[in-house]
Amino acid sequence: MNKTIIVVAVLALIVTGFIAFSRESVESPVTSPTPKASQIAEIPSDWSSYTSPRFGYTLSYPKEWFFVPFDEANSEILQGSHTLLNYNYNGIEAYMNHGMVDWQKFLGEQVAIKIDLFAERVEEVDREAFINKYYSEASRASESDLIIGELETIQLNTADSISGELIRSYVAFTDSTAISLNLFAYNLPSQVVLGDTNEWQELAKILSAFR
Repeated sequence: MNKTIIVVAVLALIVTGFIAFSRESVESPVTSPTPKASQIAEIPSDWSSYTSPRFGYTLSYPKEWFFVPFDEANSEILQGSHTLLNYNYNGIEAYMNHGMVDWQKFLGEQVAIKIDLFAERVEEVDREAFINKYYSEASRASESDLIIGELETIQLNTADSISGELIRSYVAFTDSTAISLNLFAYNLPSQVVLGDTNEWQELAKILSAFR
């Protein structure tokens, strides 16, 4: 008799636990995957923006940066590049000697960042031809250290023919357009890694806002 009571009590506990577990499983909210940073990035309200009249992309950047566009609205100019810098280039000639800039005197401790951006109509079948056309001597990185918007980005590295310094290039493709960026960094102390600088982090934020 006692054994029967014990068995019934144990079964009651198991059933009660199962019901409680079932309710918890049904009532617990389903957690959605955390969106990637590029999916939730918002463009600060005080940034400036440029929208290409030819290709439709938008480049946004902090107001402290300087944007130098070429005249895309002029149909006689078949191709050109836009330049984005994190320094005011006006007066830089006063700090040049035989074409070389004394960056320490010009900017002090600031790392100088310059990107040249150009775009070209390219169909999917011609993407490799585009890379070979402009970056035939570049080595392709296994993984890109910068991402252009939400586009898959290819990083290509070359050495500057004059200074020997590394030039990073980034190429991304939409359905019918190639977006290409050439990145130049100056005034970087030899013991400092570019990716560890505030200037690099700001550049990464700018490119993540590319649309």
